Amino acid sequence: MPVYKQPRSPYWLIEVQIGGRRLRRSSKTTSKRKALAREWEWRKELSEPAVPDSEPPMLLGEALDRYSQTVIQPRYRPKNAARDKYLLDRIRRDHGESTLLPSINAAQIATFADGLLREGKAAATVNRHLAVIRAVLRKAARDWGALREVPPIALFKLRNERYRWLTEPEEARLMVASAGHLRDLLLFLLDTGARLSEATQLTWRDVQLDRQPRGIVKFMVTKSGLPRSVPLTRRVEQMLSRLKQSCPENEERVFLHRQTGPKQGQPRKAKPFNRPHKAFYSACERAGISDFHIHDARHTFASRLVMRGVPMLEVSKLLGHSSLRMTMRYAHLAPEAYDAAIAKLEAAD
Repeated sequence: MPVYKQPRSPYWLIEVQIGGRRLRRSSKTTSKRKALAREWEWRKELSEPAVPDSEPPMLLGEALDRYSQTVIQPRYRPKNAARDKYLLDRIRRDHGESTLLPSINAAQIATFADGLLREGKAAATVNRHLAVIRAVLRKAARDWGALREVPPIALFKLRNERYRWLTEPEEARLMVASAGHLRDLLLFLLDTGARLSEATQLTWRDVQLDRQPRGIVKFMVTKSGLPRSVPLTRRVEQMLSRLKQSCPENEERVFLHRQTGPKQGQPRKAKPFNRPHKAFYSACERAGISDFHIHDARHTFASRLVMRGVPMLEVSKLLGHSSLRMTMRYAHLAPEAYDAAIAKLEAAD
């Protein structure tokens, strides 16, 4: 640690290591921030700059701003904008905008994480904060030359995998309980494995219904950043053909919601269906279905593929997983594949 306090001294002590020698001196200040600035000045006097480019240490506020401008904004995603701003503002507030980047250490970050947990934040939420701090510090070290090394930042290990999927009787009840626009969206999610954002942001230019032997949909903006294509089931083809025929002129989005009843004597305009959660959970309640989330439609898609013998690699590509390891969570649903493997082992005897 470049500055620290002795038990009986009100002043911060500066320590630097030059050519294998460890040097110490008093900072003559009770302010840690001033002590860190003097530590940098002393290093400069000793011809060992505090950072590789010989400039004054970058402040945390400057690093957060630069990260926002060069990393977050270029890959802007509307649904993540509020979350990204909150994370950066929270880190700025808790760590201090004027904190020198080299002064941030593992102990401070651990204290920050502990504080979030005491507030009742879930481990996954704390991980999002820690991941942003780690990304900013890594960027500062690798690309900006503003940091010698990144302190170790360990994320909490989570076991939050869900294995809930719809049975066919449950699906039938849910479809009956859902309004038409919600039913269309759910059918699409169940038969394509799309994430909700991928479906609600889908436009007609990424739907090819005239392709043979079956139509196809392209997801261009995905969680992994890589586009993927998914062939369509016959029932989804028919549903999309119907939506295409009734689509208002110049409307690009596929899934629309028309509120019931006229507005001032005129039919209500169809609007993109972005927030289906309230209607979805009401439909689940009417259908007598519990512990089922919208994202579980994606699990249903994957589980049905695996249980029908589709190879894991193909399932992984249809889901758009960045690694096969993510898909292997469904491997237990295909015991027949292992039966065949053991049978081949016995045949070799």
